[in-house]
Amino acid sequence: MITDTTCSSTYLPKYEDAFSMRYGLFIHWVGPCNGRPGGICKVDGTSIITDIDSYADTYNISRIVKDISDLGFEYVVVTDFHGKGTLLHPSDVSKKYRGAEYATTERDVMGEFIQGLYEAGIGSILFTHPLDGHDYHDRESLGWNDPSNGYGKWNDFVNDMHEELVHKYGKYIMGIGCDSEFGLSNNEEWKDKLDLPRLRQTIHEASGEKRLQLYAIAGPNDTCEFGFKEVWRPSWLDPWKGLADDNYDTDKWTSYKRVVAVAQANHWATIGPASKGKANCNARQVYRYSVLQAAVATEGPGVAWAVSPYSTGEWEANVQEVFVQVEDWTKDVRKSLRRVYPSTSYVTTEGSQIATLSHGIVATKSMDDLEEYIHVLNPPTSIHDEDDNTCDITKNTKVLRLPLPQDGKIFTSARLLRTGEEVILKTADDDNDKGEIVLELTEDQEWEEHNTIIVLTVDPASIIPSFQKNIALHKPVIYSSSEESIRLFKSNFGSLQLTDGNIGVVKLVSADGRTQGNYGWKSKHRFHPAEYFYPTNLALNKPAYQSSTLSSFDNNNNWDATNVVSGNRRTNSGCTQNTTKNWWQVDLRVIASIKKIVVYNRFDDDDDNSCWKGLNGVVVTILDSDREATWKSSPVAIQQDDNAAKTLIFDDFPSTTLGSYIRITQNSNNNYLCLGEVEVYGPVVKEFDDSNEQSLPNLALMKPTFQSTTLPSKKDLWASDNAVSGKDNKLSTHTTKTSGNWWQVNLEVVALIQSIRIYNRYDGPWERLKGTVVTIRNSDNEVVWKSEEVTEEGEVVVFDNIPENTEGSYVRIIQKSNILSLGEVEVYGNIIDYDLEDESKKQNLALHKPTYQSSTLPSNNEQWESSNAVRTFQKSSCTRRNEGNASNWWQVNLEVVATIQKIILTNSYDTPWNQLKGTYVIILNSNNKVVWTSPRIKKEDADQEHLVFDSIPENTVGSYVRLVQNMNFLTLGEVKVYGIVHDICVPKPMTNLALNKPAYQSSTLSSDDDNDHNWEASNAVSGKHKRKSTCTETDRKNWWQVVFSKVDATIHKIVLYNRYEGPYDRLKGAVVTIRNSNNKLVWESEAIQEDDAKQLVFEDFPNDVVAGCNVRIMQSKNYLSLGEVEVYGTIPILEEEDAKELPKIINYPWVGIDLEEPTIITKIVLYPQNDHNHEGCGFPIHYTIEGALQNPNSDTSSWFVLTEKKEEDTADTPRIIEIKPPQLVRYVRVVGNQLRQQDDQMQLVEMQIFKEEADTTTVCEATNEE
Repeated sequence: MITDTTCSSTYLPKYEDAFSMRYGLFIHWVGPCNGRPGGICKVDGTSIITDIDSYADTYNISRIVKDISDLGFEYVVVTDFHGKGTLLHPSDVSKKYRGAEYATTERDVMGEFIQGLYEAGIGSILFTHPLDGHDYHDRESLGWNDPSNGYGKWNDFVNDMHEELVHKYGKYIMGIGCDSEFGLSNNEEWKDKLDLPRLRQTIHEASGEKRLQLYAIAGPNDTCEFGFKEVWRPSWLDPWKGLADDNYDTDKWTSYKRVVAVAQANHWATIGPASKGKANCNARQVYRYSVLQAAVATEGPGVAWAVSPYSTGEWEANVQEVFVQVEDWTKDVRKSLRRVYPSTSYVTTEGSQIATLSHGIVATKSMDDLEEYIHVLNPPTSIHDEDDNTCDITKNTKVLRLPLPQDGKIFTSARLLRTGEEVILKTADDDNDKGEIVLELTEDQEWEEHNTIIVLTVDPASIIPSFQKNIALHKPVIYSSSEESIRLFKSNFGSLQLTDGNIGVVKLVSADGRTQGNYGWKSKHRFHPAEYFYPTNLALNKPAYQSSTLSSFDNNNNWDATNVVSGNRRTNSGCTQNTTKNWWQVDLRVIASIKKIVVYNRFDDDDDNSCWKGLNGVVVTILDSDREATWKSSPVAIQQDDNAAKTLIFDDFPSTTLGSYIRITQNSNNNYLCLGEVEVYGPVVKEFDDSNEQSLPNLALMKPTFQSTTLPSKKDLWASDNAVSGKDNKLSTHTTKTSGNWWQVNLEVVALIQSIRIYNRYDGPWERLKGTVVTIRNSDNEVVWKSEEVTEEGEVVVFDNIPENTEGSYVRIIQKSNILSLGEVEVYGNIIDYDLEDESKKQNLALHKPTYQSSTLPSNNEQWESSNAVRTFQKSSCTRRNEGNASNWWQVNLEVVATIQKIILTNSYDTPWNQLKGTYVIILNSNNKVVWTSPRIKKEDADQEHLVFDSIPENTVGSYVRLVQNMNFLTLGEVKVYGIVHDICVPKPMTNLALNKPAYQSSTLSSDDDNDHNWEASNAVSGKHKRKSTCTETDRKNWWQVVFSKVDATIHKIVLYNRYEGPYDRLKGAVVTIRNSNNKLVWESEAIQEDDAKQLVFEDFPNDVVAGCNVRIMQSKNYLSLGEVEVYGTIPILEEEDAKELPKIINYPWVGIDLEEPTIITKIVLYPQNDHNHEGCGFPIHYTIEGALQNPNSDTSSWFVLTEKKEEDTADTPRIIEIKPPQLVRYVRVVGNQLRQQDDQMQLVEMQIFKEEADTTTVCEATNEE
């Protein structure tokens, strides 16, 4: 287990290490399992023991780490959860899935190793094998060959393992690499077995705020943004098989943008005795290829030489000696080869070889951009031809001629790095009219044998101004989707290139497609498929119905309508009987803007496709929430041998096609309707909160029922009450006679009935519902509404055309000409009165509804929580005692609009009853306005067990009930509220919007206990249960902020609680502000005057409410210390009629950058595509720049708009966007609201972000001004 210690190194692993580290080691360690040895042998060649704990005890970690450090390696890639899934550390996950034999039980070898490297200042990358199941002896039990739910069992195992690894070691490592080719070759062994996006999400969520580098052998891909070129033998280099397996002349090896892992010894792992191993490359070959990779690898940490020390610390023969020699050559010139970037002045393109280098050089640069390092690998030896401008070698072999730097830098001096001696430098300003840089050695200087390094000093004025810095350089890129390049030289798109600092024009330099510069980032296709931007299948596991169901012989529901929305594209289809006018329908349970519908044909068809014609002639219809058609397809035409019939895609909809139901109809005569799967994609406009059936109560559930006759059975299988059982028992009703039948339910209330849903009997036949009539009867059993006769034979019949204000107490179903058999009957409506005198039969509107109170008396078992007062288990709620002038209060949100007729208070179950003395009751409407206030409870009444308030004026309509106590604790046993419900859909303005939302402050006071988090900003939004306060580090220009929404919420009240332990005077002089989603100041309080207030309430807003999405508290003259901040209000729901203004988060492609810490930014620069005739290709003509402080992976609503831009049709020059006023953000993104008509994908070459190097508090203060 890793423990925090005082490290000799100040090294902390960061995401950007991947771009500056150049020289690494790749170690393969595999533990034994199943009685077989692992891949590592003892140094004498004998097999290691087969017990993993005994094997772990042989590791000499301190010796191995010292050797690695002495050899100069910057980072180490080491296998874990790799060969056969073995682990050199304890693992609860492995034990859960596989038993105890695949991981150590005590010693954490991997943890010791990672910590040793961490303390030595050496980076580490864990290298796993998530697709190694074919080597597992227990692969079947792990789901390796089980395709159900998309190989769900195997993916669960892999994701749980990676989550555990990140939790154990994530803080101390640079990243995670993944072996295997991820099924990209379509090899059945790996194809479709790994859910790539899920694995990426799992790792990022487990690592929290830290961003890990993710590498893939076959990458980049949808899990990993970094590629990892594996070279077992030279023939694995590109072009593939172009070199012999034993050709270790590294001067002829290909170079790569991504990290290259080269097997330097006998094998990836040490599988034989040390005497038989050898170094494949000699020191010169290792050194020179490492220099080449240092200059080329813009998308990974240079090169990783694959050599594995034995567990006891020895190395294979000659291997350590080679690395010792390389380190000896490197130690005096380390600054040019370690912690450097590839040069942007002299770019070495991917695919370059040392033997054919232009000018004989490669180049690196310092991380601060102030020095360029010219590595002369091939010294000038040819004779210069004055008439040949392409020849760059002169008669004087001590002269090196270079073109002018591509990035426009100006060099002021040159020197040899190893000796420090000056080198003659001639530039364009030194009578050099050939537009080149000339470097000339002096008479006493000579070119070095392996690599001569010349340092060019850069004039700072020729790069970015000194008071600014591109803080986006090599930072993690986030995106809606990304087209990552996979094959060498063919596509240069990739998310890493958006922040690689390369903004040069892309130039083709050879016929095979090699380039210098880059194309940057490009989104995947905008709407093809729609899943890239609307990843949720809205139809998945939603209610589905069909006109009839084909009988099954094995009782496995093989042809059910629900099979079509099960998410399983491999087995079980839905199919109707062979009748006319068949249909299938899914209820999406939302209102959505439909962008794409995918219909899969039945999955079990014969090879001759004979049954696929079942989709011939089908029509797809989109229906809105009122079941009115908003779009209908033309009939589908399919030939019997048409392979396209496997999948039908519908995506040519008008931009605002709203739908809640998808219906597929088969109008041809005597044909089955068979479907494999139906998927529906598009942004949700509104949850189905206010539809009749989804949010209104089912009034028939478990109510008294009757029927004309009942078919006899031993277990009363056909009873009338089966139809109101909630569909759990799957039993139906059944009468005996063949005519004159009826069934009835007594709702026991008077209700405004809005819809009735009748489910046919579960086991068929369904034709018996044809001819039935439904009636609604009032409390006197008189018919008030009668339906038309049922003409369909479907699984469910819905009656939702009932006139408004239809009051009923009974529902009767009549069948005059057949047996009556029902599955379930549901009746939806609003209760307006109760038939029975018994109070217990009435609906308590407060039962189990959301509650809040001003404070909660501390306890160990949640004894005094506000919710106790709306439960039935006789626990009380209780606040703290009144402090100062503050009132205690308790409130319930009824979540309805109701005429409130009676309120019953039950006194405390645990404390003296007289504490209710002086309490009064308030009813508030849905806008949180007081509509009724009771008299205060008198002393003589406070001792009663129950207090009844029933003298409430008629037509008192409310949604909230509040109790207020100004003199004492407020303690309650139970609160009951009775009345007539008018509307279910009520906003919830009294929700604490700030609770557990992202909070930040200008600085944080240090704590003696690093794990105690005593003064963090998040303490003030923890719900007061932690009883910990916030506090800033300094006593000047302080601020604290909470961001609770992306869209503007309606804020009714802000409550500040002072720090819990005092002093209380630090809030004096503080100011509270509210800003909206455009970061405009919309409200500001007066400076706080109280110097001892424990609680402050702000609710005197213009028009009683204010719209905003963040609250900031500023204190310019003292420390800022808070106990809790509560913000009460409601976040609006997008209405159906606002569909044209759909949220931009999910509609459009976007790309952004994680700055890895909150930073105040002032400027953003965007570089459009600039290749040949493609200038501006993919650059949006309408876009927004948005910022966020919280991780958008966990809260997509955290984005807020920084600025919005509209462009001309073509963008061919950099776009400089000033951020005024400067903004505090961690994440920044560009959202492409509109692309050019001819563009299908959004593109950006480079994105730069700048901040002012100024006093942070000054900038923070500036952000609070309009």
